[in-house]
Amino acid sequence: QLLLTQLAEKENVAPTAEQIDAKIAYAKRGNANIEAQLKAQGISIEEWRRQIGMQQALINLITKGIEVSEEDLKKDYDTRVNSGSFKMPEACNISVIACGDKARIDYVYKQLEAGKDFAKTARELSEDKTTAPDGGKVGWITSDMASVPEIVRITTFGTPEGKYSKPVFFQDKNDKTWAIIRVNEKRPAETQRFDEVKGLIREQLALKKANQKAFDKMVMDFVTTSDIKVSAERFKDIPAMIKRNATIDLSLTQPTGTAGAGN
Repeated sequence: QLLLTQLAEKENVAPTAEQIDAKIAYAKRGNANIEAQLKAQGISIEEWRRQIGMQQALINLITKGIEVSEEDLKKDYDTRVNSGSFKMPEACNISVIACGDKARIDYVYKQLEAGKDFAKTARELSEDKTTAPDGGKVGWITSDMASVPEIVRITTFGTPEGKYSKPVFFQDKNDKTWAIIRVNEKRPAETQRFDEVKGLIREQLALKKANQKAFDKMVMDFVTTSDIKVSAERFKDIPAMIKRNATIDLSLTQPTGTAGAGN
Protein backbone atom coordinates (compact mmCIF):
# COMPACT_ATOMS: atom_id res chain seq x y z
CA GLN A 1 0.00 0.00 0.00
CA LEU A 2 2.85 2.39 0.77
CA LEU A 3 4.47 1.60 -2.56
CA LEU A 4 1.26 2.25 -4.48
CA THR A 5 0.76 5.49 -2.59
CA GLN A 6 4.30 6.54 -3.53
CA LEU A 7 3.70 5.51 -7.14
CA ALA A 8 0.55 7.65 -7.30
CA GLU A 9 2.56 10.60 -6.01
CA LYS A 10 5.32 9.91 -8.53
CA GLU A 11 2.77 9.87 -11.37
CA ASN A 12 1.13 13.08 -10.05
CA VAL A 13 -2.20 11.34 -9.47
CA ALA A 14 -2.23 11.13 -5.67
CA PRO A 15 -5.80 11.09 -4.28
CA THR A 16 -7.07 14.48 -3.23
CA ALA A 17 -9.11 15.35 -0.15
CA GLU A 18 -11.90 16.39 -2.52
CA GLN A 19 -11.98 12.93 -4.12
CA ILE A 20 -12.04 11.17 -0.75
CA ASP A 21 -14.74 13.51 0.58
CA ALA A 22 -16.85 12.86 -2.53
CA LYS A 23 -16.61 9.08 -2.02
CA ILE A 24 -17.58 9.44 1.64
CA ALA A 25 -20.51 11.69 0.78
CA TYR A 26 -21.70 9.19 -1.83
CA ALA A 27 -21.42 6.31 0.64
CA LYS A 28 -23.37 8.24 3.28
CA ARG A 29 -26.02 9.15 0.72
CA GLY A 30 -26.69 5.47 0.16
CA ASN A 31 -26.25 4.45 3.80
CA ALA A 32 -26.51 7.27 6.31
CA ASN A 33 -25.60 4.91 9.17
CA ILE A 34 -22.36 3.75 7.63
CA GLU A 35 -20.14 5.48 10.19
CA ALA A 36 -21.93 3.73 13.07
CA GLN A 37 -21.71 0.41 11.23
CA LEU A 38 -17.99 0.84 10.63
CA LYS A 39 -17.49 1.76 14.28
CA ALA A 40 -19.30 -1.44 15.29
CA GLN A 41 -16.79 -3.33 13.12
CA GLY A 42 -13.89 -1.59 14.85
CA ILE A 43 -13.09 0.63 11.87
CA SER A 44 -12.41 4.27 12.72
CA ILE A 45 -13.30 7.16 10.42
CA GLU A 46 -9.58 7.78 9.92
CA GLU A 47 -9.05 4.17 8.84
CA TRP A 48 -12.06 4.39 6.52
CA ARG A 49 -10.62 7.51 4.91
CA ARG A 50 -7.27 5.71 4.54
CA GLN A 51 -8.93 2.75 2.82
CA ILE A 52 -10.83 5.03 0.46
CA GLY A 53 -7.63 6.97 -0.24
CA MET A 54 -5.83 3.74 -1.11
CA GLN A 55 -8.61 2.72 -3.50
CA GLN A 56 -8.63 6.20 -5.01
CA ALA A 57 -4.88 6.06 -5.59
CA LEU A 58 -5.38 2.81 -7.51
CA ILE A 59 -8.22 4.28 -9.56
CA ASN A 60 -6.20 7.40 -10.36
CA LEU A 61 -3.24 5.30 -11.46
CA ILE A 62 -5.26 2.88 -13.57
CA THR A 63 -7.33 5.58 -15.27
CA LYS A 64 -4.54 8.11 -15.80
CA GLY A 65 -4.90 9.66 -19.26
CA ILE A 66 -8.19 7.92 -20.07
CA GLU A 67 -10.87 10.28 -21.36
CA VAL A 68 -14.63 9.73 -21.11
CA SER A 69 -16.94 12.04 -23.04
CA GLU A 70 -19.85 13.89 -21.47
CA GLU A 71 -22.11 12.17 -23.99
CA ASP A 72 -20.99 8.73 -22.81
CA LEU A 73 -21.48 9.73 -19.17
CA LYS A 74 -25.02 10.93 -19.77
CA LYS A 75 -25.88 7.88 -21.88
CA ASP A 76 -24.67 5.52 -19.15
CA TYR A 77 -26.58 7.48 -16.48
CA ASP A 78 -29.84 7.39 -18.44
CA THR A 79 -29.48 3.66 -19.12
CA ARG A 80 -28.87 2.84 -15.49
CA VAL A 81 -31.64 5.09 -14.19
CA ASN A 82 -34.08 3.37 -16.56
CA SER A 83 -32.99 0.02 -15.14
CA GLY A 84 -33.53 1.15 -11.54
CA SER A 85 -30.09 2.34 -10.44
CA PHE A 86 -29.38 5.47 -8.39
CA LYS A 87 -32.79 5.28 -6.71
CA MET A 88 -32.85 6.31 -3.07
CA PRO A 89 -35.76 4.88 -1.03
CA GLU A 90 -37.81 6.92 1.40
CA ALA A 91 -35.90 7.33 4.65
CA CYS A 92 -36.41 8.58 8.19
CA ASN A 93 -33.92 9.72 10.78
CA ILE A 94 -35.13 8.41 14.13
CA SER A 95 -34.47 8.30 17.84
CA VAL A 96 -35.87 5.67 20.19
CA ILE A 97 -36.60 5.01 23.82
CA ALA A 98 -36.66 1.26 24.44
CA CYS A 99 -37.76 -0.65 27.52
CA GLY A 100 -38.24 -4.30 28.39
CA ASP A 101 -41.69 -4.06 29.96
CA LYS A 102 -44.94 -2.23 29.23
CA ALA A 103 -45.28 -0.56 32.64
CA ARG A 104 -41.96 1.23 32.17
CA ILE A 105 -42.66 2.33 28.59
CA ASP A 106 -46.10 3.62 29.66
CA TYR A 107 -44.38 5.69 32.35
CA VAL A 108 -41.96 7.04 29.75
CA TYR A 109 -44.84 7.93 27.43
CA LYS A 110 -46.57 9.86 30.22
CA GLN A 111 -43.36 11.78 30.85
CA LEU A 112 -43.16 12.75 27.18
CA GLU A 113 -46.83 13.70 27.07
CA ALA A 114 -46.21 15.94 30.07
CA GLY A 115 -43.65 17.84 28.00
CA LYS A 116 -40.36 16.21 28.99
CA ASP A 117 -37.59 16.43 26.37
CA PHE A 118 -37.24 13.24 24.32
CA ALA A 119 -33.42 13.14 24.29
CA LYS A 120 -33.19 13.82 28.02
CA THR A 121 -35.80 11.12 28.72
CA ALA A 122 -33.92 8.66 26.52
CA ARG A 123 -30.68 9.26 28.41
CA GLU A 124 -32.42 8.78 31.75
CA LEU A 125 -34.93 6.00 31.08
CA SER A 126 -34.13 4.09 27.89
CA GLU A 127 -32.75 0.61 28.44
CA ASP A 128 -31.03 0.50 25.05
CA LYS A 129 -27.40 0.87 26.06
CA THR A 130 -26.34 1.61 22.47
CA THR A 131 -28.58 4.62 21.83
CA ALA A 132 -29.44 5.94 25.31
CA PRO A 133 -26.16 7.81 25.92
CA ASP A 134 -26.74 9.79 22.72
CA GLY A 135 -30.29 10.77 23.54
CA GLY A 136 -31.80 7.78 21.76
CA LYS A 137 -30.37 8.62 18.34
CA VAL A 138 -30.49 5.69 15.91
CA GLY A 139 -29.89 7.43 12.58
CA TRP A 140 -31.47 6.77 9.22
CA ILE A 141 -33.63 3.80 8.30
CA THR A 142 -35.18 3.20 4.89
CA SER A 143 -38.61 1.87 4.01
CA ASP A 144 -37.06 -1.28 2.53
CA MET A 145 -34.56 -2.01 5.32
CA ALA A 146 -35.26 -5.68 6.05
CA SER A 147 -33.00 -5.70 9.12
CA VAL A 148 -35.48 -3.40 10.90
CA PRO A 149 -38.63 -5.10 12.30
CA GLU A 150 -41.67 -4.45 10.12
CA ILE A 151 -43.70 -2.90 12.94
CA VAL A 152 -40.88 -0.41 13.54
CA ARG A 153 -40.84 0.58 9.86
CA ILE A 154 -44.63 0.87 9.70
CA THR A 155 -44.70 2.99 12.85
CA THR A 156 -41.78 5.14 11.75
CA PHE A 157 -43.10 6.00 8.31
CA GLY A 158 -46.57 6.57 9.72
CA THR A 159 -45.32 9.12 12.26
CA PRO A 160 -45.06 12.79 11.18
CA GLU A 161 -41.67 14.50 11.15
CA GLY A 162 -40.84 16.00 14.53
CA LYS A 163 -43.32 13.78 16.38
CA TYR A 164 -43.04 10.59 18.42
CA SER A 165 -45.14 7.44 18.28
CA LYS A 166 -47.19 5.66 20.88
CA PRO A 167 -45.41 2.66 22.43
CA VAL A 168 -45.03 -0.28 20.04
CA PHE A 169 -44.01 -3.85 20.81
CA PHE A 170 -41.69 -6.04 18.78
CA GLN A 171 -39.58 -9.12 19.33
CA ASP A 172 -36.10 -9.49 17.89
CA LYS A 173 -34.91 -13.07 18.38
CA ASN A 174 -35.24 -13.59 22.15
CA ASP A 175 -35.44 -9.90 23.05
CA LYS A 176 -38.91 -8.48 23.71
CA THR A 177 -38.95 -4.73 23.41
CA TRP A 178 -41.35 -1.85 23.87
CA ALA A 179 -40.28 1.30 22.08
CA ILE A 180 -41.31 4.87 21.41
CA ILE A 181 -39.99 6.17 18.10
CA ARG A 182 -39.32 9.81 17.36
CA VAL A 183 -39.02 10.87 13.71
CA ASN A 184 -36.40 13.61 13.59
CA GLU A 185 -36.34 14.07 9.82
CA LYS A 186 -37.88 12.54 6.69
CA ARG A 187 -36.35 12.21 3.24
CA PRO A 188 -38.60 11.33 0.29
CA ALA A 189 -37.76 8.64 -2.24
CA GLU A 190 -35.76 10.11 -5.09
CA THR A 191 -33.35 9.39 -7.91
CA GLN A 192 -29.85 10.81 -7.59
CA ARG A 193 -29.16 13.58 -10.07
CA PHE A 194 -26.66 13.23 -12.89
CA ASP A 195 -24.30 15.81 -11.35
CA GLU A 196 -24.26 13.87 -8.06
CA VAL A 197 -23.00 10.64 -9.65
CA LYS A 198 -21.18 11.88 -12.74
CA GLY A 199 -17.75 11.54 -11.13
CA LEU A 200 -18.45 7.97 -10.06
CA ILE A 201 -19.70 7.04 -13.53
CA ARG A 202 -16.62 8.61 -15.12
CA GLU A 203 -14.34 6.46 -12.97
CA GLN A 204 -16.31 3.29 -13.69
CA LEU A 205 -16.29 3.84 -17.46
CA ALA A 206 -12.59 4.76 -17.40
CA LEU A 207 -11.81 1.57 -15.47
CA LYS A 208 -13.56 -0.45 -18.18
CA LYS A 209 -11.23 1.13 -20.74
CA ALA A 210 -8.13 0.58 -18.61
CA ASN A 211 -5.27 -1.57 -19.85
CA GLN A 212 -4.53 -4.08 -17.07
CA LYS A 213 -1.25 -5.21 -18.67
CA ALA A 214 0.07 -1.66 -18.99
CA PHE A 215 -0.88 -0.94 -15.39
CA ASP A 216 0.75 -4.16 -14.15
CA LYS A 217 3.94 -3.24 -16.01
CA MET A 218 3.98 0.23 -14.43
CA VAL A 219 3.55 -1.29 -10.97
CA MET A 220 6.13 -4.00 -11.62
CA ASP A 221 8.72 -1.51 -12.90
CA PHE A 222 8.24 0.73 -9.88
CA VAL A 223 8.16 -2.01 -7.25
CA THR A 224 11.11 -4.00 -8.58
CA THR A 225 13.32 -0.90 -8.62
CA SER A 226 12.22 0.29 -5.17
CA ASP A 227 14.44 -0.01 -2.14
CA ILE A 228 12.17 -1.82 0.33
CA LYS A 229 13.47 -2.06 3.87
CA VAL A 230 11.86 -4.22 6.57
CA SER A 231 13.13 -3.84 10.12
CA ALA A 232 11.45 -6.91 11.67
CA GLU A 233 13.59 -10.02 11.20
CA ARG A 234 10.57 -12.35 10.88
CA PHE A 235 9.37 -10.36 7.86
CA LYS A 236 12.73 -10.16 6.09
CA ASP A 237 11.49 -12.24 3.13
CA ILE A 238 8.54 -9.93 2.38
CA PRO A 239 10.38 -7.47 0.05
CA ALA A 240 11.38 -10.33 -2.27
CA MET A 241 7.81 -11.66 -2.21
CA ILE A 242 6.41 -8.22 -3.05
CA LYS A 243 8.77 -7.87 -5.97
CA ARG A 244 7.76 -11.31 -7.30
CA ASN A 245 4.04 -10.56 -7.06
CA ALA A 246 3.83 -6.92 -8.07
CA THR A 247 0.42 -7.09 -9.74
CA ILE A 248 -2.85 -5.56 -8.59
CA ASP A 249 -6.35 -7.00 -8.89
CA LEU A 250 -8.68 -4.38 -10.40
CA SER A 251 -11.42 -5.52 -8.00
CA LEU A 252 -9.48 -3.69 -5.27
CA THR A 253 -10.76 -0.44 -6.80
CA GLN A 254 -14.28 -1.21 -5.59
CA PRO A 255 -15.25 1.21 -2.79
CA THR A 256 -15.28 -0.03 0.78
CA GLY A 257 -18.53 0.31 2.74
CA THR A 258 -20.75 1.73 0.00
CA ALA A 259 -23.38 -0.96 -0.10
CA GLY A 260 -26.79 0.39 -0.94
CA ALA A 261 -25.42 3.45 -2.69
CA GLY A 262 -26.66 2.42 -6.13
CA ASN A 263 -25.28 0.11 -8.81
